[in-house]
Parts: sequence; structure tokens; C-alpha cells
Amino acid sequence: MSLGTAIKNLRQQYQLSQPELAVKVGIEQSYLSKIENDKSTPSHDIFERLLSAFNLTVEQFMEQLGEGIDRGQLNQITQTKQYLQQQQSALQRRRAQMQIWAIALIAFGSALFYCAHNALLFPERQIVYESQGVIKDSEPDDVFSRWRHLLADEQDHEEVDKKRKEMYLRADKTYRYSFDMLGIKFEERVDGGRRVFFQSTAIDHPRMINGVLTFIAVFAFVSGVMLVVTPALNGRSKKR
Repeated sequence: MSLGTAIKNLRQQYQLSQPELAVKVGIEQSYLSKIENDKSTPSHDIFERLLSAFNLTVEQFMEQLGEGIDRGQLNQITQTKQYLQQQQSALQRRRAQMQIWAIALIAFGSALFYCAHNALLFPERQIVYESQGVIKDSEPDDVFSRWRHLLADEQDHEEVDKKRKEMYLRADKTYRYSFDMLGIKFEERVDGGRRVFFQSTAIDHPRMINGVLTFIAVFAFVSGVMLVVTPALNGRSKKR
């Protein structure tokens, strides 16, 4: 669409004849006819009066033109040229902001995916700690495995059997599971003494949170890529 056609469409939309619009603008009908037929481009002053006749601002006028307007003509008019420059500057700022967001999303998605995939934030390897039973305060931590050495006479079979039976009855295995390393052993106070938990083994324990974080990471990464790709695709489609 040309500028002249746009002005003609507005005149018809407002149900004005050429003579009526020419009078409102204060120009000759022949000059208005040249403008509508793109044989002449309105000056800054005439364009201002045309906007006043239609009771439109520059922004409202440009919004009604759509994307198909001939920008070469618009650049010859001060008001529309300034408007196009402002729109171009705003577009460049939006694109720059989109690029920043895209970089941030891609970086965030990549980092989060690495952390979730390698279970850095929420470990999936559980350490198992085992306690053989309650230990009296006067007894060493390894009493359940070395009780023989506490006997006055290890050759006294009666005393050995008595102690063996006692330790058997006291045996009460309890386990603690932790995703954090608590050391080779740790102690808990309980009724009758204490429990000493020794590191026993480790087991793999998948955690749902890592799956959720992986999904968020992929979504963020793809969103960032789309912010980069979409403006380029839109630019290509407009050129076609």
C-alpha cells in the first residue's frame, strides 16, 4: 500500500469527498488528488493538517497503515520518519534484551542440566551407617567386634561363653542413611548409653528432584535457543 492510497482509504472511511477534505486541510482539491495518486508527497505542514482533519496522532495513523506501507514515502515526511526511527530503536532494544535473556536461559539451562545429570545439588548415592547395638559409656566403640579382648582371661571358656551370650542378646542392628558424608563413624545418645554408627556401604538411590531439574534445564535451554532463532526466522519471512 502506498501513502496516497492510505490517505484515500482514510478519507473514504471518514466518508469525506475530495473537495470536503481539501477544505478541511486548506489545500486545493487538485493537490489532494495528486497526494492520493502518489504524484506528490505531502510536506510536514500538510501532513500535520491531514492528521488534524482525521483527528489522528502520528501513532494512530501509522497503526492504521499496517506492515505493507511504502516506507520510502514515509521517510520523506518528518513526522513519519521520526516515528519509524523510534520504532526501529525500540525494536533494537527489544532484540538486545531478548539476546540477553537468551544467553541467560541457555547458560542457566546448561549449568542446571550438568548439575542435575551429575546429581551435584541432590546426590543420589546414599551412604549406609550401621550400629551393632547400644554401647555402655564405659565400653569402647568397637565393643561388639572386640568384646573378647575386654575379658580378664580369654582362655576361660565359661567366661567367654557368658560374654558371648550377653553380646548376642545386646545385639540390635540399626541403620542410618545419609546423602551427606558424616565421616567414618558418628555417635547418637540413646537410653542406656550410646549408639556408634560405622560407615558400612553405599547404595544408589535415584531422586525425583533431579528429573524435575533436568526437565527445567531442557525447557530453559530450548527457550533460550528459540529466543535466538525466532527473530531470525521472522526476518527471513519478511524478506520473502
